[in-house]
Amino acid sequence: MPFLEIFDVADPNSCYRRKESVIPQQALAVMNSALAQDHSRAIAEALSKISGESDDEPTRDHFITAAFEHLLSRSPSSQELTRCRRFLSEHQELLAASTKTPYAGSSGAKRAPSNSPSQRVRESLIQVLLLHNDFVTVR
Repeated sequence: MPFLEIFDVADPNSCYRRKESVIPQQALAVMNSALAQDHSRAIAEALSKISGESDDEPTRDHFITAAFEHLLSRSPSSQELTRCRRFLSEHQELLAASTKTPYAGSSGAKRAPSNSPSQRVRESLIQVLLLHNDFVTVR
């Protein structure tokens, strides 16, 4: 499978010793994959239902905290919380003000991105967290 080759697919004949590499193409492959996009949209939808769907700051903070706890098994630091708040507000403003059609993502994705700018930015935040080192690294 070409997708797995990017991630050093294990050789079934010698999987006791697996070579490791970290290359930019790995992050790009995950970011653009239909699997990551579908799951980020589904997770954002589920967490929005749990945390509330309004755009006020307490609800955003609750969503951010729920996302970190769900995906990274920890609460966000104060700096991460501040950056996520800023991302959600600034990106939502950009989406709301844009007259261009937003990029729909991978053509293989089964779930369409939300039409709501506030939900769309939540989907984007979840996708970013799926690329976070704490999510992809087993310790």
